[in-house]
Amino acid sequence: MLKIMIIEDEKDHFELMKHAIKKEFPDATIDLCEKAELCLNRLEATGRDIIIADYLLAGMTGLQLLEELKKRKIEVPVIMVTGHGDEGLAVKAMKLGAFDYVVKSGSFFELIPQIIRKAIHDRELKEKVLQAEEKKKRLQAQLIQAQKMAAFGRLAGGMAHDFNNILTTIQGFADIVLMNLKEDNPLYGDLSEIRKASIKAATLTRQLLLFSRRQPMEMIPLNINSVVQNLVKMLNRLIGGDISLSTDLKPGLWKVKGDAGTIEQVIMNLVVNARDAMPEGGEITVRTENVLVDEEYCKIYRYARSGEFVCISVQDMGEGMDQTIIDHIFDPFFTTKEPEKGTGIGLSVVYGIVKQHEGWINVESSSGNGAIFRIYLPATCPPVPVPQSA
Repeated sequence: MLKIMIIEDEKDHFELMKHAIKKEFPDATIDLCEKAELCLNRLEATGRDIIIADYLLAGMTGLQLLEELKKRKIEVPVIMVTGHGDEGLAVKAMKLGAFDYVVKSGSFFELIPQIIRKAIHDRELKEKVLQAEEKKKRLQAQLIQAQKMAAFGRLAGGMAHDFNNILTTIQGFADIVLMNLKEDNPLYGDLSEIRKASIKAATLTRQLLLFSRRQPMEMIPLNINSVVQNLVKMLNRLIGGDISLSTDLKPGLWKVKGDAGTIEQVIMNLVVNARDAMPEGGEITVRTENVLVDEEYCKIYRYARSGEFVCISVQDMGEGMDQTIIDHIFDPFFTTKEPEKGTGIGLSVVYGIVKQHEGWINVESSSGNGAIFRIYLPATCPPVPVPQSA
């Protein structure tokens, strides 16, 4: 419904304008405001689609009104009207953002609906331009993200194999020495720590290889419910005793084409991430479900596509994240954890694996309200619907 404010101290003129507008826009809401300051307060509180303002207002001029609107960041088309034509004032008004400057002539009241239609059309065009600019910014951000991921992937793939060979050598010699030492030897504990550190580092290199897509994958039809069920015992060991793990696995889940090992890595990384977000304990929930993604969803998440998908979600009751953190959580080496507690690789690996499976991942979170990560993988084997009897 069109909402119009007329700022005018001549009530006869207001009634004539209202009558002309109602003929063209019968559903429009039109209100009169006689004092400029009151009008500004009302605009801040409820807003309007169009303002028709007399140049000579009670308390200020039309130019001062335009300046005040700009100062208060009230964006609304203003049609300035006056009883006396003045080109200088008209130029100043247009420079300050007025949509039009009209002289109250004999045909003025008949022209008002036409000017309003132009203002509505102009506003719609501006909205379309803004939407196009926002879309361009999103696409540019996605391109930059993809370029960063690709560059890091090349770097990781080039280093990981050689680094892994060095770690294998360290671990191998540590094993040999440990086999020849008794546990009460003073060096036994130190060597055990060296071996543990090399194993952790080897795990990191495997994640780098997964991220760089150098790790070979075997893409086969998978039942994600089975993958999750096979992981439950290991996940319970990973998260510790002060955190509980629950699953909600929907029956009749569609199959996806994927690599079981890397999908397991995705779920483990997300669960570990959820665990770290709850230093005081809590609950982690892993869910699976069939999802039909429609065009409305794709309008919100531009990277998505419509069709049949299996959704895996991991939800925690932790500290949550603000939008600034969410915008960077999939960046390589980005982490909010202390240096000794996080590398910033885990979620980058998750992102890379999901992209390899032609899916996507999104995050919903806010500070203090936990987080939920949702992964969408394309379904390859939806069940055949059973015909219903008449």
